[in-house]
Amino acid sequence: MREIGDHLTGVRPSFDAEYRVLARDGRWHTIVDRGRVVDRTPDGRPVRMVGIKADVTVARSVEQARQAAEQRFREIFDSGFQYQLLLDHAGAVIEVNQHALNQYAVDRGQVRGRLVWDTLWWADNRGLKSDCMTPWQPRCGARPGCMRTSSRVPVSDTPTSRSRSSR
Repeated sequence: MREIGDHLTGVRPSFDAEYRVLARDGRWHTIVDRGRVVDRTPDGRPVRMVGIKADVTVARSVEQARQAAEQRFREIFDSGFQYQLLLDHAGAVIEVNQHALNQYAVDRGQVRGRLVWDTLWWADNRGLKSDCMTPWQPRCGARPGCMRTSSRVPVSDTPTSRSRSSR
């Protein structure tokens, strides 16, 4: 293994490797090895090394499942042709679909984390902004995260219809 050789000769400050091994039961396991030389001779030869070896098979499987679920979510969420936003309990944008971003030629970073009524879709329209804020006003018996929804963006406020009506 080149990584450990490079570390032992002083080329690398530590040793870090991930590999797969076949267990006696026929299943493959993912192993992570990490370590470093903690004591060397005056001429630089390693005397003592400390490290850790861990079976990360389950953690890697969980991460792969999470990534697959994220990909499925993204494909479904971005396949819609209407604006879709996921909001947290305070009304801040957690996620926005690609169609909404494409309509205004913005990226996710310009929308994520902003309160929905301060995003570009509603910020310039006081009536719609007020309608967006209403679900987060104290109602529903002051239960956290309780909201009602009733606002829709009128067709006349979409970028496409604005550009057509101004011709």
